[in-house]
Amino acid sequence: RHFPGQTAASVDALLDAMSAAYDPLSEEEREAIRPWLHPDADGMVCLLDADAVLGARGPWRGTLFCTSCAELCPELVLQVVMAGGRDRHVAMTVADIADEDRTTRRTALFAGWSRASLVDCPLALRALNVLGMQAALDAGDA
Repeated sequence: RHFPGQTAASVDALLDAMSAAYDPLSEEEREAIRPWLHPDADGMVCLLDADAVLGARGPWRGTLFCTSCAELCPELVLQVVMAGGRDRHVAMTVADIADEDRTTRRTALFAGWSRASLVDCPLALRALNVLGMQAALDAGDA
């Protein structure tokens, strides 16, 4: 509805439309999203490419994916924080432990990759989206 009949838009116009249609984006959020959209030298973005990043999860979750991906899996972050440096299982219920088993079976660790690597490889991002990726977190030296 914001870009009828267009196949491309300026990255700033796209970010402005997102701010107007959903929650206003801070300058920090705009700068975090920008590299995921791969603007060309003129600052134009293919709307299909933008949809692959933002639309695969919905605009709100797509924005979080680009800016603060850990918020897409708060239960994992909460368990680590609640454990306070101890074994995270201390802060878990039986249901949490069962859910962790299911989550582990749906999790993939790509050695040598990072979110920055994913930004630089839009084809890998598309392939992982097709497979149902919901979040991409850096794992340090895991």
